[in-house]
Amino acid sequence: MINILIVEDNQHKMDTIIKLLKEDLMIRDEFVNYAKDIKAAKKLLTTKFYDLLILDLVLPLEEGDEATPEKGIGFLRDINSNPNLNPPIHIIGLTEFNELKPKYDADFNAHLWHLINYEASEINWQEKLKNVTYHLVSIRNSFFDKHKESLNC
Repeated sequence: MINILIVEDNQHKMDTIIKLLKEDLMIRDEFVNYAKDIKAAKKLLTTKFYDLLILDLVLPLEEGDEATPEKGIGFLRDINSNPNLNPPIHIIGLTEFNELKPKYDADFNAHLWHLINYEASEINWQEKLKNVTYHLVSIRNSFFDKHKESLNC
């Protein structure tokens, strides 16, 4: 199974993502970690490896701080440059502020990641997130199956 980190400060949005992962993709609790701010997310990225990071664009640096897209993008850049952080295999950005997407899309696209518009009532973002997650699960399972085969030879 894959390890997933969700960095999201909006509890309703986080609950929607968790429901999608659990109910549609059958991802168990022990494979999902959560952070509500950048400081908590960095702590998790120093101690564990993740296959998928689901990253809100507008985040606070720490609890009680003002959430801004600049902080979220700064964290995204830090993941790629800070040797103390374990970079995830794939990152998906989610933003409910559709007007911000054109400004920050390039930061995600530069690494072949995606910034997706999040709308609670829409299924488009859900389908994209399910496709990426399913692909990562399939790749992980295939890798372990081949590894088991090579050990049995």
